[in-house]
Amino acid sequence: MFDKRGGKPRIDRAQELGRDPYQGLDLAADFQEALETVRYCLKIRNQYAHWIFWDDNTGNLAFANFEDPTLDERPIKDLGELNAQYVDATLLSEQEAYFIYADKYILWINYEGRARDGKLPGGNQLKKPTPMKRPELYL
Repeated sequence: MFDKRGGKPRIDRAQELGRDPYQGLDLAADFQEALETVRYCLKIRNQYAHWIFWDDNTGNLAFANFEDPTLDERPIKDLGELNAQYVDATLLSEQEAYFIYADKYILWINYEGRARDGKLPGGNQLKKPTPMKRPELYL
């Protein structure tokens, strides 16, 4: 799984490796949902990876992608020229909670699969996390 670099190729590889085993344990839908949850976390993460953040006096944190293909090659002299998106503390907390949910879901599916396969003495002691609504990417 780690022979490929980057989040998307690794998630795709995990899907290839886990699809049949989890299907055989009647966990295909949960496995797919866990992967989709992780894919959304990657989308959240990627929106912050190569972006710049600033206070534009709106009361929210502004951020924009310097690699935006709509920008021409002229120097940017004013951040106001960028296509800004916004987040606030509440949204950032919701995004963090979603990452924690994803972590718990992956952990649960791993333990549940091992328990159903008879490889986890005592069964799965973890409770399946309650489904969580995806947070917005930005305001």
